[in-house]
Amino acid sequence: MTLVEQAIAIGLIVALFFGELFGVTPGMVVPGYVGLQVSSPERVAGTILVALLVVVIVRGVSQFTLLHGRRRFLMMVIVGFAMGLAFRQFLTTDVAGAHPEFRVVGIIVPGILAHQMDQQGLIVTAASLVVAAVLVRLLLMAVFGSGPGF
Repeated sequence: MTLVEQAIAIGLIVALFFGELFGVTPGMVVPGYVGLQVSSPERVAGTILVALLVVVIVRGVSQFTLLHGRRRFLMMVIVGFAMGLAFRQFLTTDVAGAHPEFRVVGIIVPGILAHQMDQQGLIVTAASLVVAAVLVRLLLMAVFGSGPGF
């Protein structure tokens, strides 16, 4: 099992327990992916920023269209994918002192995180994301004795 597979497996279990114990979750695969990037807080911040922008954009679009349920979730994932890609492309060059390390985590992670932010709110989702990601990182070290940078 690769490191990413281990992180996703632990992240799924952590997300399940968060949902059952606290009633909030940062998304199913999000804690695993973000847990791998805990040592890069700028990437985590970039992901949260893109997810927040996705929520604002989709809420704006939903004022003029019918976006509910699956359509709303799919729109968030698509916009998150596009914003993450644009964010990644824009920050490959050093514009105004921006660092290439300040990118998003994963491909669909910003959209999934935005969906959870839309349902639960920014503070609750961001707090559960940070705690779950750190827990995933600690469990990776404890159970598998592996992880990036350790």
